[in-house]
Amino acid sequence: KAVPGCPPRALRRGGGTRGGTATSPHSLRHSCTSLLYRRTCGLSDRGTMSEANHLYIITGASRGLGAALTNALLVPGNRLICVARSRNNELERIATMSGVPVAWHLQDLSQAGPAATWLASVIDTLDQPPTSATLILNAGVVEPIGPVSRLQESTLVPHLLTNLAAPMTMTAAFLERTEKYDCPRKVLAISSGAARRPIEGWSAYCAGKAGLDMFMRSVNAE
Repeated sequence: KAVPGCPPRALRRGGGTRGGTATSPHSLRHSCTSLLYRRTCGLSDRGTMSEANHLYIITGASRGLGAALTNALLVPGNRLICVARSRNNELERIATMSGVPVAWHLQDLSQAGPAATWLASVIDTLDQPPTSATLILNAGVVEPIGPVSRLQESTLVPHLLTNLAAPMTMTAAFLERTEKYDCPRKVLAISSGAARRPIEGWSAYCAGKAGLDMFMRSVNAE
């Protein structure tokens, strides 16, 4: 429900139910990407491009769904902050040709504290207030894959830090640092069917994504 003071909104795409996360990349490529393009990239339902400064912060932006979302958001009126562990030279070339302001950051988001600190510093250095601000939590890992009996701290803890703890602390930093802006705010977390049904060998991934789903519902509750 709407409340005063520019409340954050956590979005869900797919399945027709409300919550805090988006479904898997395969369904999002055709549905969520086109929806983002028309509804939140400055293009209205009538096809009129708005003159705005919509801020999008995209994690895991160099590959897969993250790269696809970045590409879809390269429209006038948007401003992108893209973070990943590696570069995508072709996507950077396309972004340069689009004329849309894009800041590229190489950052390891596997540590919850440094990830939040990085995001806070980026928001604090914005040179102008955004018309709207959206955090897209796309970065994640699948490993370790295997039976529960083989889970080890050395691989399990980094997995949960990347897929659950870092998105939580980054969301906290995003909400705190953007509260001063008089604008709509949104958090979009990319989920998976594995968050709602168990998959053999994917216990870590299922648990992390299920936890992220519930966390986003908690954001909605607040």
